[in-house]
Amino acid sequence: MAKKKPKQLKLIVVDDEPDICTAVQRYFGKRGFVISTTGSGLEALSMIAASKPDLVLLDITLNDLNG
Repeated sequence: MAKKKPKQLKLIVVDDEPDICTAVQRYFGKRGFVISTTGSGLEALSMIAASKPDLVLLDITLNDLNG
């Protein structure tokens, strides 16, 4: 019987500081997450609707839309 491959969890990181996105992406990427990043709250809404992530890490103070 074949082993079932574990589901890859999807994560969206929303932060207008690129260094934060990079650090989070490295940390969770090493742990098998599929990661998307954006610095825009409006873009994040579109990404969430399209990809249905398992987790969203959100900066609550963004330029275009607050968390």
